Amino acid sequence: PGGALLIQPTPEDTNTQRGQKISTSRTSRECCRMRTALATEVHRSDSTSKLISSPSRSLTPDLPETEDEAAWLGAEDAVPGFLSPKTKLGWLPQRSVTVAFSCLAFFAPFLWGAWPMWPVQCALSLLSDYVHTGQDSWWHVADRLLARSLSVFMICTSLVSLGLWCTVALIAGSFSFYGISVRAMWRQDYTTYVWAHTMWHLAAGASNSVIMASVCDASLSAQCRPRAWLFGYVSCRCLSWRPPGEDLATSSTFEF
Repeated sequence: PGGALLIQPTPEDTNTQRGQKISTSRTSRECCRMRTALATEVHRSDSTSKLISSPSRSLTPDLPETEDEAAWLGAEDAVPGFLSPKTKLGWLPQRSVTVAFSCLAFFAPFLWGAWPMWPVQCALSLLSDYVHTGQDSWWHVADRLLARSLSVFMICTSLVSLGLWCTVALIAGSFSFYGISVRAMWRQDYTTYVWAHTMWHLAAGASNSVIMASVCDASLSAQCRPRAWLFGYVSCRCLSWRPPGEDLATSSTFEF
């Protein structure tokens, strides 16, 4: 009497409470799993949308983001190895007659020393830059090999015969046009490529003529004196008539 009334739960009530707790726990776990699955799916969808909206160069190189990106991606596909016959100019709309005539500039140094490699370089340049331009051909490889070899040799010759600063000026004047033509090739700019590559041929022909004139006489002149150096493998020859008995063998030394 006067005390609190204590109500003891029946076994049925205890079992009901336990069932409710178990059900609530299962429901919480199911909700947690659903939230995790939903978050994962949203993450995957977000990654996919980013990949589609911002394609990477490695997956979709044909879908560049900017104009500059397009130029560089095109350059990666357009520029093959040094000894590859693959063309760099498959995008050209047509062959240029201007470039073809500029190839003849490589014959000009021949008039000073009659070196046989100048007509060969002239022919290879014409075959590579006009006849087979925009096509896969081994003439491209031959043209690159001889052009690089001649460039190195003529630079060394110029350093000895003309000096450092004159050589630097000749190199800058010639190879600046070459650099512009290469950049135009990367950007697939036909107009710039034509005039820059034409000027490269003309400047290279003129520069090599200056160097040849410093080491040889005019091959068509009656005053031409045949000379040789590097054990006779490199020589200044004359195309003009010479008196009998006066030939290259009588002058086997070379002086700058």
